[in-house]
Amino acid sequence: RAASPVASPDVCFVLADGTRQPAHAALLAARCPALARAGRERQMLGEADGGSDGSYGAMEIIKLGAGVTRRALRAVLLFAYSGALATPTFFFGHDGDGRDSARSAESRAEVAKLASKCGAYELAHCARFRRPKPGARVRRLTEALEALAKRETRADVFFHPDGADPPENPLESVFPAHRVVLCARAEYFRAALDPARGFIESGGPATETRTGDAKQNGRETCVSFPAATRDALAAALRCAYAGATPRVDATLITDTKIDDLKTSSPFSVTATTAVHLAASLEYLMLDLEAEACASRVAFAARADDWRERLGGVAGALEALAAAANERRWAELDALLGAVAAVYPEAAETEPDLFEAIHPDLREAMRRAHVQQTRA
Repeated sequence: RAASPVASPDVCFVLADGTRQPAHAALLAARCPALARAGRERQMLGEADGGSDGSYGAMEIIKLGAGVTRRALRAVLLFAYSGALATPTFFFGHDGDGRDSARSAESRAEVAKLASKCGAYELAHCARFRRPKPGARVRRLTEALEALAKRETRADVFFHPDGADPPENPLESVFPAHRVVLCARAEYFRAALDPARGFIESGGPATETRTGDAKQNGRETCVSFPAATRDALAAALRCAYAGATPRVDATLITDTKIDDLKTSSPFSVTATTAVHLAASLEYLMLDLEAEACASRVAFAARADDWRERLGGVAGALEALAAAANERRWAELDALLGAVAAVYPEAAETEPDLFEAIHPDLREAMRRAHVQQTRA
């Protein structure tokens, strides 16, 4: 929503006829960077000029040339925000006999021209009614958003895990993000980032970070994120941007540092991180993603090669302890069955991790091991 005080627009396009179209610079940088750089004459628009209710706040003005029409700009913005290639009849109408009218053909040409200049070649081909070349790959919106998260540009909110120990370097404790993406993803962010709601999370001051974007547009906030570890926070943000849950496979992770986790391909995490991630996603009311993450932990624990997937007995014990602390009973049941099969080995090879588990849980492991042995 353009008038939202939580993720209000920060860019306003001004056409030759005086029409104003607000937008979000972060999404434009991800999808149509050429459009964000368009126009050499720029100025800052004050709150009094932002909208009829003054809700837009300070925005950067980008004046476009006379060759850009309102319909063409809105078509490109629709593609940037939704990734939709099928243009609605609002832009391309038909006459009563089903043939393209002269006006709709002219509109398609305008859209194709602007889309080509902005780098939205998929939309340009669609406007020209051209088939893509064999092997052509259509860029997904989630891919562009994930690339935006990795670049860490135009960030206006910063997160730090509320359950992790503070690192030696304070600059490594925060993760930059973009309000417009997160607020569109979950209701929790729309509430947590809105000062009017009274959330404790929304009152944090801005902080200097490694990105250098902490003082951008005066809307920066440092927010406490419901995550037990920094790895879980990074994975949760990636889920919000990419719209996908990670695989649980320790063999695909060579280092657990957060920078490597954010760029690892394919998207995989350890079982312990997946348990914390499922708890964070459930807290954010992303129930489908939380269930998918929990099912992947259970699948890895019940697989024949669970040792490789979970990172050995040590990884299974760590994940089991995390499931007990987070009260993730589905994951706990699956992990308990895997560890119970090697109960004597776990007690002998990993005494520290084994003793750190609650006595009642160790007794449940022993009983499950006895039942498996008798069976």
